[in-house]
Amino acid sequence: MSLNGALQIGRSGLMASQTALQVVGSNLTNAATEGYTRRAVNLESKRDQSLGYGGQFIGRGVNVAGINRVVDEALQARIRTALGDEAAAEARRNFFSQLEALQYELSDNDISSMLSEFFNGWSELANNPEDGATRAIVVQQGVSIASRIGSLRDDYELLREQIDLQIFNTVESINDTVERIGRLNFEIAQMEVESGEAASLRDQRDVLINELSKHFAVDVIEMPSGSVNILVNSLPIVLGPDAPGVEMRRRSDGGEVEVRLGIRGRGYDIIPQNGSLSALLETRETGVNEAIEQLDFFANALISEVNRVHASGQAQIPSNRYEGSVRVFLPDENLNFADVGLPNRVENGSFM
Repeated sequence: MSLNGALQIGRSGLMASQTALQVVGSNLTNAATEGYTRRAVNLESKRDQSLGYGGQFIGRGVNVAGINRVVDEALQARIRTALGDEAAAEARRNFFSQLEALQYELSDNDISSMLSEFFNGWSELANNPEDGATRAIVVQQGVSIASRIGSLRDDYELLREQIDLQIFNTVESINDTVERIGRLNFEIAQMEVESGEAASLRDQRDVLINELSKHFAVDVIEMPSGSVNILVNSLPIVLGPDAPGVEMRRRSDGGEVEVRLGIRGRGYDIIPQNGSLSALLETRETGVNEAIEQLDFFANALISEVNRVHASGQAQIPSNRYEGSVRVFLPDENLNFADVGLPNRVENGSFM
């Protein structure tokens, strides 16, 4: 080997070591940078040089084969799942905190306390039915508890509207994120055709994918070009540079408004797993809607029982006629059928 060849081998080693030191320095200075992924230098031996005699070859030093991010895909998937769990738990906590605040339980203005006072008033009235003051108290307590039930139901509906608005805003944020991911996919594919790994752009993309995973579980599939496809329920919301995204769909079902999610501009519905969107839809359906149904059931039961007790009594001024109206769907329906819509079975009397 010539002196120049030996110097070139030493030079290649120094250049590779210098590059490695620069990468290490960059890793250290970015240790606190959000989204930064540690880089590693990949070294490879230069192609051997023939000595020109005896079929012998000799090494020519070392090359820097590439500088790549050190990424554990399995660990990334676990992190994204954990981010979704945290976001879902936070959404549920916020919902139950608001629900608890609306009900005023363990206070003097909760329904259970008002109901106890209402029943006590009836008990006192049964002991002294002729007392006008006691009658007035029972009426006032009835008005108060009816007003509280109505107010609570209005608050439940307002809470449902707030959840719908939060879902809408989350969908808008998701679509902004997937559009940015699509642009990064395009830039990464362009850069990596001509050079090595676009590490900084990939870091930015990973941060955005982590943001998506807070809203619902995503499957990330990397393509040979360096771009990624992102799927939800096996349906694409990002395909390379294209970003279909998601949309909020409202459907009327029996007088109730149902909220669903789907791929934007397409007919597919998606059911988000994990994440804040899953928690919001869950609390809307099994939280607010069930709370409204239970409150309606309680109010109907209270009305029926109070009316039943009230009907067994006698007014201070006797009456021989009472009138009321209940809407039925068909005017010629048999009113004794259970599904007509009357709160109580008709035993006797006349209806017009």
